[in-house]
Amino acid sequence: MPDICNEVLDDLGRVLSATHLPTIIDCERLEQLSAHFMRILVQAHTTVTEREMPCALCNLDPRFDEVLDAGLVKQKCTIADSLEAAFLLCA
Repeated sequence: MPDICNEVLDDLGRVLSATHLPTIIDCERLEQLSAHFMRILVQAHTTVTEREMPCALCNLDPRFDEVLDAGLVKQKCTIADSLEAAFLLCA
């Protein structure tokens, strides 16, 4: 498994354990989201650095434009920040 996949899985664990996320997230929905964003992150990581990741995510999934417009993600954004925003938006 590529390193980026391990990073994403680690970040997913941190995001899901964050206290400000909804307590109950439908398991099937979570699995779909995880797979979806894993694919996006792996695709994005083939051509960009982590610092450029949020812009790449916006290009690959329009939902990230909404996240950025809503101010849920800081300008300097990590993979974990991106995932957290995605889960807040989609959960």
